[in-house]
Amino acid sequence: MKITFLSVHSKDHAPGFPVWRYNLACAYLQAYLTKSPIYGELQFTHVVDYESASASSLVERILAERPDVLAASCYCWNWKLFCEVFPQVKQALPHLVIVAGGPQFDLTTGPEELGRHPALDFIVVGEGEVTFLELVEHLHRRHTGAVAAAGRPRGLPVLGSPSSDGVGGIAGLAVRTASGATAMTSCREVLEELDDIPSPYLHGIVDLETLRNGIVAIETQRGCPYTCAYCDYPKRELGTTKVRFFSEERVLKEIDLIYASKVRQLYLMDATFNSKRARAKNILRHIVKLRTERASRMAVSTEMFPELMDEEMLLLSRDANLNYIEVGVQSLNPSALAAMQRPRKDPKLREVIDIAVRNQVRIVPQIILGLPGDSEEGFYSTFDQIYSLPTIDFQCFRLLLLPGTPYRARAAELGLVYNPQPPYQLLSSRDFTAEQLERLDRFRKFALMILELKPTLTALATACEVPHHRLIADFLEAQPSHCAWDWPVQSVPQRQEAGRLLAGFMAHLLEAHGPALDDVARQRLAEQGKRIETYLELQMYVIKKGVA
Repeated sequence: MKITFLSVHSKDHAPGFPVWRYNLACAYLQAYLTKSPIYGELQFTHVVDYESASASSLVERILAERPDVLAASCYCWNWKLFCEVFPQVKQALPHLVIVAGGPQFDLTTGPEELGRHPALDFIVVGEGEVTFLELVEHLHRRHTGAVAAAGRPRGLPVLGSPSSDGVGGIAGLAVRTASGATAMTSCREVLEELDDIPSPYLHGIVDLETLRNGIVAIETQRGCPYTCAYCDYPKRELGTTKVRFFSEERVLKEIDLIYASKVRQLYLMDATFNSKRARAKNILRHIVKLRTERASRMAVSTEMFPELMDEEMLLLSRDANLNYIEVGVQSLNPSALAAMQRPRKDPKLREVIDIAVRNQVRIVPQIILGLPGDSEEGFYSTFDQIYSLPTIDFQCFRLLLLPGTPYRARAAELGLVYNPQPPYQLLSSRDFTAEQLERLDRFRKFALMILELKPTLTALATACEVPHHRLIADFLEAQPSHCAWDWPVQSVPQRQEAGRLLAGFMAHLLEAHGPALDDVARQRLAEQGKRIETYLELQMYVIKKGVA
């Protein structure tokens, strides 16, 4: 029986990151299947791409594999695309069994989406390794019997569209009942012992030789100690704040193997890598040791919680070549923080940033636009405080009401109006009108586009004694209300519009604030503008090549 895994990655907003060539979630599913006695009778192929891929190209690649089972890893950025792919594949291969799973689904949306999409046969809800193994064993029994009855060679799809017969005992599945309705079998409990999942690296499921100069991800843990209302981690962990860990011994063995390869970037794919400080430091010390022994230049990235960082961790991060540490600030507005149930200690955040910058550690603070309890003034205040920090980068996202999150569940109660189509962007709320959100979203995109100017704009805001956001907002308010572009730019027309805005902004800065700039600052501003132009051209090259 042949299983094809389908995964489509989101475009990385951080420049310079290698391209993803595999999907860790799918690798875990295959690795867990090694525990089954039928593993030797299974074949596996992978179709991997980026969200810029067309439905027709994905369909063509899937049909070329002629699988018996198609297993898709679904997220908010690829679900709409997959909903175009599934019916086309099903029409060409009527006997194909299509299984979807991933963070896109919870106990409510799983059955709902199964009902909306007749081409789907099953949806795995929650942690998928055990559920998928049990489902594959069930399908294999049917496949083997069907092959024998039809007298056909193995490998041909002869299953037909399966009913839910025999799967009622498999927890964690959205299925169709005899009446045609959809329902959950039962809730799948999470695995308590994560080492029960065989390592896809130590078991050779992921061939690191094929990932030379690419990026590799490992999990050191699952879960998050916090229950922020915008985040779907509580959903994945059945609403608990319990964090489960892969053994340190296993993690270090995986890192050893990865450092012996020619991989360019290691991503520690944890919600909060430093949720256990002592453990995180031990892992970083091991990476420092390997980096020294092997003279490795491999870069590492992860996400940390600032309140759990200290100077020792930051120094270890520097020595381990952590070149990208995401720090989820989200907001500095006390009302917004209270609404999302996120703890925050401002002095600690600033202390961490100061230590990081002093030791050349690349911290990337993140904020969210549109949070309940926030306001236009509150968002601009958070922006000004974060933008003024002496960091190279920052990220800003528009609030998404992801399936299974508390904000999604309480949307009506909180007055949150959102787009029902992925990625479920907030459209308006009691705190933000639709017009405000669109205006602030354009501000957000433009601020990210001109990130190269951040040091100059920070100095200029200080010299002119104006809030940082006003340097950008004053210019945008004079522009047409609608600009046909996005960030990152996704087409040639968007590139042209972004380039026009950039040129206009540079002229605006010189006209409005030129007297505050000396000759050196003017020269620096011109050079930074040229670098943004170069980056825009690079994005166009990537788009034309179809990589991102």
